[in-house]
Amino acid sequence: MGHYLRIPGETPLPLPPLPRPRPAFSGLVAVVLFSALCAGAYMAVKYWRSLSPPSNNNDAPLPVMIKPTSATIPMADAEDLLHHLESAEADTRAASEGMQRSEEWLARVRPGLDQNYLAVEKRRLDAANAVLESARSSVAKAREQIETTKNLLTERSR
Repeated sequence: MGHYLRIPGETPLPLPPLPRPRPAFSGLVAVVLFSALCAGAYMAVKYWRSLSPPSNNNDAPLPVMIKPTSATIPMADAEDLLHHLESAEADTRAASEGMQRSEEWLARVRPGLDQNYLAVEKRRLDAANAVLESARSSVAKAREQIETTKNLLTERSR
């Protein structure tokens, strides 16, 4: 059954031969080669000077000499800046005092929130405390920077 005629020579097959499967990663190879080519071109453009042989002529630009300027500030500008710094320092003090009052009020409210049904308010109060502490450290840092700037300004205005 199903035997073919026995003819000398090549025997016919019932189905045509299957084509050989192509490798699926040929597109990947093309992308990798293109990426390597682009990276090489980028490196060549970026480091063009270091890749070319050094020349004896002086093509390099001369370094620019900057004349040192006086570190003193005109007295009118120094007084104006000093006034602004003192105003900023007074504002930071006022903010610090406001935060202190806020902390006192938060401390007064906290004992009343220990009841079970006020858990949400207690979490909000804890979040407010965290923000208060962050603001306090920011104000302290700003005050130190203002003080440093004020000292430098008075020193340079002499």
